[in-house]
Amino acid sequence: MKRTIIIVRHAKSDWSNGELSDFERPLNARGKRDIPIMASYLIQHYPSVDLAIASDSVRTTETIEGIKKYGYTIAQLSYNYKLYLASKETIETIISETPETTTTILICAHNPGVSDFVQSVCGLDFFDMPTLGVVYIEVEIEQWTDIFSARGSIVRFDYPKKK
Repeated sequence: MKRTIIIVRHAKSDWSNGELSDFERPLNARGKRDIPIMASYLIQHYPSVDLAIASDSVRTTETIEGIKKYGYTIAQLSYNYKLYLASKETIETIISETPETTTTILICAHNPGVSDFVQSVCGLDFFDMPTLGVVYIEVEIEQWTDIFSARGSIVRFDYPKKK
Protein backbone atom coordinates (compact mmCIF):
# COMPACT_ATOMS: atom_id res chain seq x y z
CA MET A 1 0.00 0.00 0.00
CA LYS A 2 1.30 3.45 -0.90
CA ARG A 3 1.51 5.80 2.04
CA THR A 4 2.62 9.42 2.10
CA ILE A 5 4.89 11.13 4.60
CA ILE A 6 5.40 14.87 4.47
CA ILE A 7 8.31 16.15 6.53
CA VAL A 8 8.44 19.85 7.45
CA ARG A 9 11.26 21.60 9.25
CA HIS A 10 10.09 24.62 11.24
CA ALA A 11 10.47 28.09 9.74
CA LYS A 12 13.40 30.38 10.57
CA SER A 13 13.52 31.14 14.29
CA ASP A 14 14.48 34.23 16.26
CA TRP A 15 17.70 34.18 18.27
CA SER A 16 17.54 37.82 19.44
CA ASN A 17 16.22 37.20 22.96
CA GLY A 18 18.97 35.44 24.92
CA GLU A 19 16.66 34.97 27.91
CA LEU A 20 14.46 32.48 26.03
CA SER A 21 15.27 28.79 26.11
CA ASP A 22 15.73 27.00 22.80
CA PHE A 23 12.25 25.49 23.24
CA GLU A 24 10.70 28.96 23.66
CA ARG A 25 12.27 30.60 20.59
CA PRO A 26 9.58 32.03 18.25
CA LEU A 27 9.81 32.58 14.51
CA ASN A 28 11.66 35.61 13.19
CA ALA A 29 10.32 38.02 10.54
CA ARG A 30 11.65 35.91 7.65
CA GLY A 31 10.13 32.76 9.12
CA LYS A 32 6.73 34.45 9.41
CA ARG A 33 7.04 35.87 5.88
CA ASP A 34 7.89 32.44 4.40
CA ILE A 35 4.88 30.59 5.86
CA PRO A 36 2.20 31.92 3.45
CA ILE A 37 4.53 31.26 0.50
CA MET A 38 5.08 27.64 1.49
CA ALA A 39 1.45 27.12 2.53
CA SER A 40 0.40 28.18 -0.97
CA TYR A 41 2.91 25.77 -2.46
CA LEU A 42 1.66 22.95 -0.22
CA ILE A 43 -1.93 23.64 -1.30
CA GLN A 44 -0.96 23.53 -4.99
CA HIS A 45 1.52 20.64 -5.07
CA TYR A 46 1.07 18.40 -2.02
CA PRO A 47 -1.75 16.12 -0.91
CA SER A 48 -3.93 17.15 2.02
CA VAL A 49 -2.99 15.55 5.31
CA ASP A 50 -4.99 13.07 7.39
CA LEU A 51 -2.82 13.60 10.44
CA ALA A 52 -0.14 16.17 11.30
CA ILE A 53 2.05 15.72 14.35
CA ALA A 54 4.31 18.56 15.41
CA SER A 55 6.88 19.21 18.07
CA ASP A 56 5.36 21.35 20.81
CA SER A 57 8.15 23.95 20.73
CA VAL A 58 7.12 27.54 20.02
CA ARG A 59 8.72 27.67 16.55
CA THR A 60 7.18 24.40 15.33
CA THR A 61 3.78 25.32 16.75
CA GLU A 62 3.89 28.70 14.99
CA THR A 63 4.99 26.99 11.76
CA ILE A 64 2.26 24.34 11.60
CA GLU A 65 -0.48 26.70 12.83
CA GLY A 66 0.59 29.22 10.18
CA ILE A 67 0.53 26.63 7.39
CA LYS A 68 -2.95 25.59 8.50
CA LYS A 69 -4.12 29.22 8.87
CA TYR A 70 -3.17 29.94 5.25
CA GLY A 71 -5.41 27.13 4.03
CA TYR A 72 -3.41 23.90 3.82
CA THR A 73 -5.78 21.06 4.70
CA ILE A 74 -4.86 19.15 7.84
CA ALA A 75 -7.70 16.90 9.01
CA GLN A 76 -6.22 16.29 12.46
CA LEU A 77 -3.37 18.10 14.23
CA SER A 78 -1.63 17.02 17.40
CA TYR A 79 1.53 17.96 19.26
CA ASN A 80 4.05 15.53 20.66
CA TYR A 81 6.78 16.69 23.04
CA LYS A 82 8.91 13.73 21.90
CA LEU A 83 9.38 15.48 18.53
CA TYR A 84 11.31 18.34 20.17
CA LEU A 85 14.87 17.80 18.86
CA ALA A 86 13.88 14.20 18.03
CA SER A 87 16.27 11.73 16.44
CA LYS A 88 15.32 9.87 13.26
CA GLU A 89 14.58 6.83 15.46
CA THR A 90 12.10 8.82 17.53
CA ILE A 91 10.46 10.15 14.36
CA GLU A 92 10.18 6.56 13.06
CA THR A 93 8.65 5.43 16.36
CA ILE A 94 6.04 8.21 16.26
CA ILE A 95 5.20 7.38 12.63
CA SER A 96 4.92 3.68 13.54
CA GLU A 97 2.18 4.56 16.05
CA THR A 98 0.01 6.20 13.37
CA PRO A 99 -3.52 4.78 13.04
CA GLU A 100 -3.77 2.41 10.07
CA THR A 101 -6.67 4.41 8.59
CA THR A 102 -4.20 7.26 7.97
CA THR A 103 -2.63 7.29 4.52
CA THR A 104 -0.97 10.72 4.63
CA ILE A 105 0.95 11.98 7.66
CA LEU A 106 2.87 15.20 8.18
CA ILE A 107 5.67 15.55 10.74
CA CYS A 108 6.82 19.06 11.70
CA ALA A 109 10.02 19.00 13.71
CA HIS A 110 13.68 19.99 13.94
CA ASN A 111 17.10 19.32 12.45
CA PRO A 112 19.13 17.19 12.51
CA GLY A 113 16.34 14.63 13.07
CA VAL A 114 14.22 15.56 10.04
CA SER A 115 17.24 15.53 7.72
CA ASP A 116 18.45 12.23 9.16
CA PHE A 117 14.98 10.69 8.73
CA VAL A 118 14.72 11.75 5.06
CA GLN A 119 18.27 10.58 4.38
CA SER A 120 17.61 7.20 6.00
CA VAL A 121 14.15 6.37 4.61
CA CYS A 122 15.10 7.50 1.10
CA GLY A 123 18.53 5.82 1.11
CA LEU A 124 20.45 9.04 0.46
CA ASP A 125 24.12 9.59 1.18
CA PHE A 126 23.45 13.10 2.49
CA PHE A 127 20.42 15.33 3.00
CA ASP A 128 20.21 18.71 4.74
CA MET A 129 16.76 20.19 5.27
CA PRO A 130 16.69 24.02 5.23
CA THR A 131 14.31 25.97 7.46
CA LEU A 132 10.71 25.55 6.30
CA GLY A 133 11.88 22.85 3.94
CA VAL A 134 9.16 20.38 2.93
CA VAL A 135 9.73 16.87 1.62
CA TYR A 136 6.98 14.71 0.10
CA ILE A 137 7.89 11.03 0.43
CA GLU A 138 6.01 7.98 -0.83
CA VAL A 139 6.61 4.61 0.81
CA GLU A 140 5.19 1.20 -0.08
CA ILE A 141 4.31 -0.30 3.29
CA GLU A 142 1.38 -2.38 4.45
CA GLN A 143 1.25 -0.81 7.87
CA TRP A 144 2.92 2.11 9.60
CA THR A 145 4.93 -0.25 11.83
CA ASP A 146 6.86 -1.21 8.68
CA ILE A 147 8.45 2.27 8.62
CA PHE A 148 11.59 1.00 10.39
CA SER A 149 12.63 -0.98 7.32
CA ALA A 150 10.85 1.07 4.66
CA ARG A 151 12.53 2.58 1.62
CA GLY A 152 10.77 5.59 0.22
CA SER A 153 11.26 7.98 -2.62
CA ILE A 154 11.12 11.76 -2.70
CA VAL A 155 8.29 13.04 -4.88
CA ARG A 156 8.94 16.73 -4.14
CA PHE A 157 11.37 18.81 -2.12
CA ASP A 158 10.69 22.51 -1.68
CA TYR A 159 11.85 25.35 0.51
CA PRO A 160 11.38 29.15 0.54
CA LYS A 161 14.67 30.17 -1.08
CA LYS A 162 13.95 27.74 -3.95
CA LYS A 163 10.74 29.61 -4.79
